[in-house]
Amino acid sequence: MLKHILAIALKDLRLFAADRKGMLISFMVPIAIASFFTFVMGGGASDPKAATKIAVLVVNEDNDPITTQMIEKLKSSDAIAIEVTDRKAAETAVKEGKKSVAVVFPKGFAEKAKTALFAGDPPQIEELYDPVKSIERQVVQGALMQTLMQEISRAGMSGDGAINNMQLAMSAETDPKRKESWQRMIDEMSQLNRSGSVAGSTENGGGMKQPFEIKATSMTASSSSDADKNATRAHIFGGMAVQGIMFFGIDAAMGLLRDRRTGVWTRMKAAPVASTSLVLGKGLGSWAIAFFVFSGVMLFGMAVFGFRVEGSWLGLVLVTLAAALMTGGFGLFVASLGKTEAQSRGLSVLAVLMMSMLGGAWFPMSMMPKAVQTVSAIIPVRWAVDGVDAVMTRGSGLAGTLVPVAWLCGFAAVFTTVAMTRLRKT
Repeated sequence: MLKHILAIALKDLRLFAADRKGMLISFMVPIAIASFFTFVMGGGASDPKAATKIAVLVVNEDNDPITTQMIEKLKSSDAIAIEVTDRKAAETAVKEGKKSVAVVFPKGFAEKAKTALFAGDPPQIEELYDPVKSIERQVVQGALMQTLMQEISRAGMSGDGAINNMQLAMSAETDPKRKESWQRMIDEMSQLNRSGSVAGSTENGGGMKQPFEIKATSMTASSSSDADKNATRAHIFGGMAVQGIMFFGIDAAMGLLRDRRTGVWTRMKAAPVASTSLVLGKGLGSWAIAFFVFSGVMLFGMAVFGFRVEGSWLGLVLVTLAAALMTGGFGLFVASLGKTEAQSRGLSVLAVLMMSMLGGAWFPMSMMPKAVQTVSAIIPVRWAVDGVDAVMTRGSGLAGTLVPVAWLCGFAAVFTTVAMTRLRKT
């Protein structure tokens, strides 16, 4: 019995080793994916400053020297990259998904923040964010808290400004003992100023509080209290729907390769049917199935998880049709390149996984290195995901989907043209 078991096992090992390209692909797929994640997550970077910064738009409506100084300080952050603009441009960029976060410093912010260390209501910083990219919002808030607390504390705790703030705090105090403590602090600070010393302490003293608040505003078309969650859910379902139909494209390609291996394709070509008709017929079937799969995934998500189409339903249909068309062409393209099913499956699975990661189906592209973000422009998954986000979250009309649809149709044309050329020859 053991002899038979070993013989069967050795037979499978010989078959595996016989297809050298297929064997190599079995190793290369996990190596390529692991290398990609290592590169994206910064595991191979020796310089922490080489990590990707989140692009943040800043609107300075205050124009106070202290606010300007804080913005300059933010520019040196290792986590965010600052670009100063006006409110209208910032709102448009975030709503359209071109930027993840915009920060607005309102008029009078710096003056109110200095006094709010001890007394008075803290001013609000307005944070406009794309709900699809909520991770970036958290990173930006962390950078704001660190930098602004340092600069506001320094401004509010030095020179005459510190004495004025302490006097405000003392005037609001009702406990005689605490009033006396505040007076002693004021006297000590005045003595330091008279002696020429500079009080630049940034440490929080008793009675101090956070001198500002962050008012977050989700730039989504939905007015629902669950707008952020729904945006995230819609993005996840859109990304997985695109990845799902791409994997179906691989299955369609494997079916065509099996037809070639078993002779079915040869018999079909012997019929009085043009080769072009055969290829396009295969592609049309794949397109129709991909459309139904994509639609089913999105409708399930809407029914079970409650997110809705905030923009144009017709736009969503066009994006779905274009993504399915691209998938049909992709399946033909894979089938035209492969010689064996093992080789084609390994390479195409790697291609789909890489396109899903590079295209933002798994996590936001803004978290990736700049080079990856640039390359994503030639990844079909990126345009399918952008089209879904536009109508599901940002409330885009039909016009907002035309660019993604055009890109997807372009990819479909390229894939189909290459596939038809190669399949005719074989």
